[in-house]
Amino acid sequence: MSNAFAIAAVTAMLRDLLDRGLAVAKTGGIVNASASVSAQPPDRVPVDQNAESRLNLFLYEIAPNTGWVNDKLPGRDSEGRPVSNPALALDLSYLLSAYGVDDLEAEALLGHGMQAFHENAGLSRGFIRKLLDPGPPDVQGGLPKTFRQQAVTLADQIELIKISPRYVKADEMSKIWTSLQAHYRPSMIYQATVVLIEKTRSVRSAPPVLTRGSEDCGPVVQANLLPPFPTLLAVNLPDAQPAVRSNGKIELFGHHLAGKNVVVRFENPRLNLQLIASGAALVIGAPDFTPAELKDDDTLRFADARIEVDLGQALPANGWAAGNYSVEVDVVRPGDTAARTTNALAVAIAPSFATTGPDKPVVVPGANNTVTITLTCSPTIQPRQTISLVLGDQELPGPSITAVTPTPTFNGTLPAAMFAQGSSHLARLRVDGVDSLYLILNPPPAPPAFDPTQRITMP
Repeated sequence: MSNAFAIAAVTAMLRDLLDRGLAVAKTGGIVNASASVSAQPPDRVPVDQNAESRLNLFLYEIAPNTGWVNDKLPGRDSEGRPVSNPALALDLSYLLSAYGVDDLEAEALLGHGMQAFHENAGLSRGFIRKLLDPGPPDVQGGLPKTFRQQAVTLADQIELIKISPRYVKADEMSKIWTSLQAHYRPSMIYQATVVLIEKTRSVRSAPPVLTRGSEDCGPVVQANLLPPFPTLLAVNLPDAQPAVRSNGKIELFGHHLAGKNVVVRFENPRLNLQLIASGAALVIGAPDFTPAELKDDDTLRFADARIEVDLGQALPANGWAAGNYSVEVDVVRPGDTAARTTNALAVAIAPSFATTGPDKPVVVPGANNTVTITLTCSPTIQPRQTISLVLGDQELPGPSITAVTPTPTFNGTLPAAMFAQGSSHLARLRVDGVDSLYLILNPPPAPPAFDPTQRITMP
């Protein structure tokens, strides 16, 4: 998610698009070479005899985005402490106005501005990162480095910014200009959607419920149609965990997977990562299910192939990052000359951290119940990943990651009772929404238990 600088970042990007369009307009000679682009209220735009031609972009209305407004409702516990960080979802409405000194100049300016927005109806992540790159130093007339460092997070929000025109009647346009208390100029209205603003703050994150009633029964969903092409039915993770470590093994079950040149592909679109497992990294055979396994997942009765994947042998070597991946299988079926690709299933790669030895967590208590905790993680934390450390039921947000690091540091405030010397607390490292493995899922009827090794001890 982006932060509170997102609104200003959107305005800056739209102004940059107009600057590019204006450069084209100047080459024809109709538009004055001194014409510029501004982002000011219309009543502050100079219109006297010495005024210069310009395109002016003004954010005149902000409205909630109806698609996102109820995505995550605010939540607080019985003591009023926040338990979630709902995103602020906004649609931004801009008034694009043209100010011309000579005849036809305003119309030419507005036409080039509209063409710039029409040809760039969506702001790509690459364009955002290029314009808001925090690396280059400050230059005259450019965006300040401190602003770019904060605003570049706009590129990581889940939805892209889309620009669309709004064609309004003359009476509505008249009302807008009347409220602005400025003289009317040739204008067009554009909407930028959606801007998602989310604050990074500490929230409570209680451990999950381990059992649902005495028999822990849940709903069973099954498919009864068997498609005639390669299909993945299920992903089996070790010890029935919700995620797997990057050096672990997983099992893929499906049908119509028999063939040659079998390749298993993992993709993380957020980090633009792709890993491939083939050859010795795969063990392919027939499935052998127990009656209990078929009872838990009836769709497995359609599976005729099992692929065991050794994640530690996936290429490129050491290319994993914790987070959510999709997994697909490419296979050349008998009689085919080209590979067919299965459907994609989800796989979560769990982070882990050393709890003993020289790389064990370094805990440094501070004044006023503050604490600093440094972990040694695997896989390493990648730039733009969102991390936090949940200690007991207290979540400590991590820093903004700008470079690959194996040792992130977490700072925050804990209840005074948690600082008792020698006390240990269940610890969960959360990377891009995926927690480290902290449960021991015992075979039924024994209930699950918390892993005693996944704890951090106070000095």
